Amino acid sequence: MNADIEYKKCDILLLFVLICGAFFMGSQIYFIFSTVYLCFLFFSHSGKIIIPRIPGFIGYLLFIVYASIVGLMLYNLRNVLRDLYYILPTVVWIFIGTQMSEGDETRTSLLKTLYLYGGIVSASCFCKFIISFSLDFSTLKNIFGSNLYQIGFILPMMIYQVFICGHTVFSKNADRLIICLMSGQILLCFGRIGIIQPLSMLAVILFICIVYGKYNTRTYKMLFAFSAFMVVALLLFFYVLPDSLTGTFMEKVLNSFSEVDTSQTISSIGEATNNWRAYEIQAAQKQWKNSNLIVQLFGYGMGKGTKIDYVPNSWSSMVVDNELPLLHNGFYTLLSKGGLFAVLSCVLMFLGPIVTGIRKLRYTQSVETVNILVIVVSLSVAAILNTWVVRGPVEQGAFVIWAILIGHIYGSSSEIHVHNKNQANIIKD
Repeated sequence: MNADIEYKKCDILLLFVLICGAFFMGSQIYFIFSTVYLCFLFFSHSGKIIIPRIPGFIGYLLFIVYASIVGLMLYNLRNVLRDLYYILPTVVWIFIGTQMSEGDETRTSLLKTLYLYGGIVSASCFCKFIISFSLDFSTLKNIFGSNLYQIGFILPMMIYQVFICGHTVFSKNADRLIICLMSGQILLCFGRIGIIQPLSMLAVILFICIVYGKYNTRTYKMLFAFSAFMVVALLLFFYVLPDSLTGTFMEKVLNSFSEVDTSQTISSIGEATNNWRAYEIQAAQKQWKNSNLIVQLFGYGMGKGTKIDYVPNSWSSMVVDNELPLLHNGFYTLLSKGGLFAVLSCVLMFLGPIVTGIRKLRYTQSVETVNILVIVVSLSVAAILNTWVVRGPVEQGAFVIWAILIGHIYGSSSEIHVHNKNQANIIKD
């Protein structure tokens, strides 16, 4: 891992593809562009299709196939293609990560490329902020919310490798500058999940290191520094920023639990609008319970949405037949289209790496393997959180960072965590 970061170069082509998606292309065009990139990797590497042995991934592919067939028989083509567009981009990036893992002779580092990409994205946000300086809540959220969830995955990994593992990615000063830029973007986005996602990932990393005795001295130093940083950040938040900004953010934070509380009774458009995430889940649960056993197990197929009784007035022209094709919760979005089979397949893709990683950490001695296990466990925990609140791999676009890393890690000879083929089995066993 250390050699991979310090002595290998960035993958310039991958960096170019990521930057195109971040700054220059809409999600639909980027999906086509990503598919072309996957074809390029396919023909330039092994020339064969490699299916990563990610737990649940074969089931997830089967869901896409059978749900598409059912959808084409029951619904119009446009709706089926719409749903495939929500699901396939992330699958494409899983295959991209897998194809990139072919060839141990490669001289590029995926992690180094992602860290540079994160620095560029965050730096661009600060440039926009300086040009159009404003402390308005909506403006800050719009500027610093750019590719936010991608940064939420990248930042904790870089903090772990620089401050806990003691690695140098670019140089001491450059590494700290990139970490500061990404941290600044996370804090100034004022998005609840945008802040919670990287914090939860970092908390898992610190917990694993403490429990399993990895990098003890550096871990406790990092824990102390992190606690001090949070205290300073909170003081600055309440005593430096304007009340209009802090007040709006705190109001959203305090309303977070009611927004996802599915036990509440919702009986009007106003109540549904104020607690929309909870209402979406209630609607999906109601539709699933009222369906037959086959549909409960395998779903209605691609093209089917979630039936809602209360449609916000501003949405009346957008909602067709009182159905939502895409919910905020990725698991419940899959429930209507693929039933329990699709949901469990998706859950396995997250839980499988966590269970395997924790089991392997108990007896693994290889430093390189420990580092990748820590990353894969924390990455998967953060992915579950993201999928529950903001769709995860079921969205208008791709769950790029999670997808490319999990595909790469589970590739046939991933150079990101192994330096010989015997070590590859640490993840796959």
